Amino acid sequence: MATLEENGSLLPDLLTFFIVIIFLIWGLYAYSGAGLIRRLPLLKTALVIIASIYTVRGLFLVTFIFRPEQATVFLWTSIVSLIVGLTHFMGTKQVWAAISK
Repeated sequence: MATLEENGSLLPDLLTFFIVIIFLIWGLYAYSGAGLIRRLPLLKTALVIIASIYTVRGLFLVTFIFRPEQATVFLWTSIVSLIVGLTHFMGTKQVWAAISK
């Protein structure tokens, strides 16, 4: 990706923009689940899927047991993803009854 950026490719910029949009949507769903903004469509389903994605990404932490030489930024993003995923699951569990209405 760095090489593509250095060569003037728009691909890294477009991928970054796409990721930002995904995180923005996920944040809106978190706010909706917390009751800070109006209820979004498929709220319960989205919250479970978002929490699952973060948690599964975080579970890649296990790969460092078998490949410790790869313990770079990937290790820290795995830890953060696991924490965020578990936090999302806990938050979803707390508001489950309220968002079922």
